[in-house]
Amino acid sequence: MNGTPETPQGTPRTGNSPTSEPAPAPNPDGPPEALPPHLDPASHSFDPAAGLERWAEQMDIYTGPDAMLNFNRVDYVHIDLTAANPSGLAQLLAGRKTRLSTILREKSLLEEGMRAARTLRTKIYELSTDHGLDSGYFVAGTASWLSRSTREHTVSYEKRFIAPILMAPLSITPHPSSDDYELRLAGAARLNPAMVRQIKQEYDIDLGTMDVAQLANSMSRLDPEPVIERMRATTGNIPGMAIESRFFISTFADLKESMGELPHTAHTPLVRDIAALKVPGVQPSIRPLVQNQPPHDDRDPQRETQLLDADPAAQTIIDAAASGNSFTVTAAPGTEPLRTAVNIAATLAGQGKSVLVVGEKRSTLADFTALLERNGIDSLRFDVLTDRDAEGQRAEFIQAIVRNETAAIPEEEETTAELLETRRRLHRHTEALLSHEPYWNITTYQALQTLAELTSRNEAPATGVRFSRRMLDRLLERENLAHDLTRLAELGAFTPAARTSPLVPCPPGQRRGDC
Repeated sequence: MNGTPETPQGTPRTGNSPTSEPAPAPNPDGPPEALPPHLDPASHSFDPAAGLERWAEQMDIYTGPDAMLNFNRVDYVHIDLTAANPSGLAQLLAGRKTRLSTILREKSLLEEGMRAARTLRTKIYELSTDHGLDSGYFVAGTASWLSRSTREHTVSYEKRFIAPILMAPLSITPHPSSDDYELRLAGAARLNPAMVRQIKQEYDIDLGTMDVAQLANSMSRLDPEPVIERMRATTGNIPGMAIESRFFISTFADLKESMGELPHTAHTPLVRDIAALKVPGVQPSIRPLVQNQPPHDDRDPQRETQLLDADPAAQTIIDAAASGNSFTVTAAPGTEPLRTAVNIAATLAGQGKSVLVVGEKRSTLADFTALLERNGIDSLRFDVLTDRDAEGQRAEFIQAIVRNETAAIPEEEETTAELLETRRRLHRHTEALLSHEPYWNITTYQALQTLAELTSRNEAPATGVRFSRRMLDRLLERENLAHDLTRLAELGAFTPAARTSPLVPCPPGQRRGDC
C-alpha cells in the first residue's frame, strides 16, 4: 500500500484521503448502476450522513442482546441470594469479605452456588482481560414491565422487559485455605442505567432524580429496600409493572452506555470517509503519508517529548502521527508496538492534544499505564473505566489543576547543552566511520565489518604479520600479490627449512652459524 516503506516495526497504512473523493467500484458485468444524488460521491448533493447512519447501525447490532433489560434467570448463570442466610447477607451488604458458604447454608443451594461462582468468575475474568469490562454485579430487585413502542416490519407488538433495579459491582475470589469463594462489594450501588434510559424514553419518567446514594446507604452499609419501595411508588402507573425484591449475582455489561449516543453527523474527515464506505459502490482511496517533521538529528532537545527509545522504523510511525495523518499500523510480535503507542501519546500530548487510548484487552491498558508510571507521568492519565462519582471526578480534576500550577519549571539549559554537544560528537564519530578513504576507496565501518566476518569463520585466518601504512599503499594490486605469495608457499618459502638454507643471506653483524 502507499505510504511509508515496509519496516520491521510495522507499516503505517493510510485510510481514505480527506481531500479525495472515494471512487465508485467498477462493475465487470456492465455499466454501474446509477446511484441517488445523495449517495453518489461524485455528486454535489452527496451526503456523508447517509453512510454514517449505516455505520452507526452496525454499532447497535454489535452490542447484541442486552441482559440489563432482558434478564432471564433460567438462561443466565447467576447465584440466587434470595433465600440466603440473613447474617451472611448482612455481612456482604456491609462491604466486608464474605464466604459463599456463610451466605448459603443449605447444602443444595451451596453446591449450586459454587458451580455458578466458578462459571461467573471465569466470565468476569474473561470480560475484564479481553474486553476491559467490569461485569460482576450484586443485584437487588427486579422490575418487569410491558413496552408499547416495539416495532418490527411496521407491526407493533408488546414486549416484556425484565431488568435488575439496583446494581453494585462485586468481586469473586477463591478462598486461599478451602474450597470456597469470597464475595465482596467493590463499589457504590447505582440504578440500572439501561432501565433508566428505557423508562425515560417510553414513559417519560426520570428515575435519575432518585437519590440512590442517600436511599441505599444506611449506617455505612447497602440497604436496597428503600430504593425498591421508591421504584414501586414511582413506576406504579407503567402498564404491567411488577417489582420483586430478589437478590442475586450475575454478569452484566452496559455496552449501549459505553458506546454513547449514536452520531448523526460526521465532524471529522476520517469518520466521514469511513462512513462513506457503507454507501453502495464506494471503494477506499489511499494516499501517501505526509511528513512535516524535521530530521531527527536537527530537532531541539527542549521540544522532545518522547518517553522511550525508538528505532528508525518506530520513529517514522511517531512522526507520521505527529504530522496529523490517520493510518493503521501492522506490527509483528516482538516489535514492542506498545512502546511506540506510548511515544505517540506523549508526542501528541506535547502538542497540546487530548489523546484517547483504547485497548481491546484490559491487560494491554495495564501495560500502557505501567510504562507511564515508570516514566513518572502517570498523573497525566485519566482512567475513564474507573467507577467514580461526580464528587470523586471533581476532586481528581482539582488535584490535577493544583499539581500543574505548583509544578516547578525544570532547569534544562545545562542538560540541553550537554545533549547538543554529545549529539555533535556522535555525529562527527559517525561521519568518521562512514567517510571513504580516498586511496583505498573504503570506509572504516566496511573494514571493521570485513574483519568481523573473517574472525567469525570456523577456521578464521590468524597471523602475527603486521604491515605498515607504506606497505599497504603498495599492495593495492592484490590479485598479483596473492598469486606470488601462493607460488612462494608452494615452493616452501615460508617453511623453517627455507630460513636455514645457505642461500638465505644472514643479517649484518651475525655469523652464518647464528642465523
